[in-house]
Amino acid sequence: MIDLIFIVLGIMFIAGIGILALSCIIGLFAGAIVILLAVIRSLLELYQRGLFAQHSIRTFRQFLQANPDIKQIVENFMVFLMLSIGIGCYVILELSWGYSLLWAFVVPAILSAIFMPQEKD
Repeated sequence: MIDLIFIVLGIMFIAGIGILALSCIIGLFAGAIVILLAVIRSLLELYQRGLFAQHSIRTFRQFLQANPDIKQIVENFMVFLMLSIGIGCYVILELSWGYSLLWAFVVPAILSAIFMPQEKD
C-alpha cells in the first residue's frame, strides 16, 4: 500500500512540474509575440512618418537616441529577454529535480512492487 502511495505522489509531482513548465513556455511565447508586434507597429509608424528618410542614421545607438519611443521598447524587450532566460533556467532546474525525484522514489517503488515477495493473508 505504501508503494502505491509513493507511485501516485510521484506521478502527481511530475505532472505538476510538467504543467508549470508548459504554462511558463506558453507565457513566454505569448509575451514575445506581443512585444514583437509592438516593435513592428512602432517601426511601421516611423516608416509612415518618414523618420527613416529624414535622418542619415549611421549606428543603431544614434537611431535609438533620435527615437525615444523605440528606445523604450528595446529596453523593455531586453528586460523581457533576461526574465525569460531566468525563467527558462528555473524550469530546466525544476524539471531535472523532478526527474531525479522520479528516480529516487517512483522507480524503486515500482520495482519493489514488482519484485518483492507479497505477503499472503
